[in-house]
Amino acid sequence: SPVTALAVGHHFLIVHEGKVVLDHVFGNAKSQTPSSDAKGGQDADKSGSDTKDSGASKDSDAKKDASATEDEPAPTKGALKAQTKLLTLDSVALQFKDGVLWIMLDATVALGPVALTLLGFGIGLPLGDVKLKPTIDNLGTLIDHMQFQIHGLGVSFEKPPLMIAGVFEHEIMRQLVGKPPVEQTIDAYRGGIGISFPPYTFVAVGQYAKATFSDGNEYKSLFVFAKLDGPLITLEFG
Repeated sequence: SPVTALAVGHHFLIVHEGKVVLDHVFGNAKSQTPSSDAKGGQDADKSGSDTKDSGASKDSDAKKDASATEDEPAPTKGALKAQTKLLTLDSVALQFKDGVLWIMLDATVALGPVALTLLGFGIGLPLGDVKLKPTIDNLGTLIDHMQFQIHGLGVSFEKPPLMIAGVFEHEIMRQLVGKPPVEQTIDAYRGGIGISFPPYTFVAVGQYAKATFSDGNEYKSLFVFAKLDGPLITLEFG
């Protein structure tokens, strides 16, 4: 099969130390290539009855509804390693959604034995807002309309022999499931904690999620896992 050397669309690249760490493509989510099957379908519709036309119309509408969800642009993420005395940058991601350009960072701030990690911290620029009329010359007008988001937060404390670390994340995922396809939205909260003080080590993780479907159905799920390593009872004999 042919290999795509360069995807169709407008490319936004981030280059760090002579290497491309991110290549985000705008405008290729909805591009389609006509196929011979589509032409055959049109010929069949012309020769078919009104009933077939109605069925084809319904199938076409269903495909449009499905493609509206499938074509939702996904973020493009790249590893970008940069470090200063207090700040460490692990990755950067771009996503253009609902007229807003999101710039998302995974970064860690270290203050002595305490480290604070921002997961999916994002800054949104409303480039698609026609009321603001954004151009290259007046991007400063977007500052007052910037949006912010954060997906999770991690905290750690390390001062031997004691080590404590914890993380919390909130994520919303949308996808198509089943046949015929139904849109599923999962709203999930997850977290974990780890404590080490030799000879003991304690870890725990958990998640609460709620899944809703476009047909009105829904379900909830919850799990918690915990583990403790270390001696509980010590017996000595003289």
